[in-house]
Amino acid sequence: KSSDVIYLQKESYANLAYLIEDKERIMTLKPPTWQPEQPLPRYADRKTLAAIITHNFFPISHRTLQTWPLTVRRPNRAAVYEVAEALAFAEQKLDGAVSYKQGNW
Repeated sequence: KSSDVIYLQKESYANLAYLIEDKERIMTLKPPTWQPEQPLPRYADRKTLAAIITHNFFPISHRTLQTWPLTVRRPNRAAVYEVAEALAFAEQKLDGAVSYKQGNW
């Protein structure tokens, strides 16, 4: 029946939306491959680079790196950044940040 087809289509769309949502959730939970005891890599993806900058300078999201003026290379369609360039920019941002003393002295 045509009503059965419409019902199946709606159910398929609901399942598809759930699968897409679940895939995005899984993709965002992927941990960075770099650990603090390891040497710095020459190139890194956004999540790994965010972990490196967070460890060395200040907390940062991997999505913030998309707004920084960094050179992106795309081997195999994956975005990778040069770690030295990103660390230099992070250090420049930290040096240029406002600093002040807190508390009552």
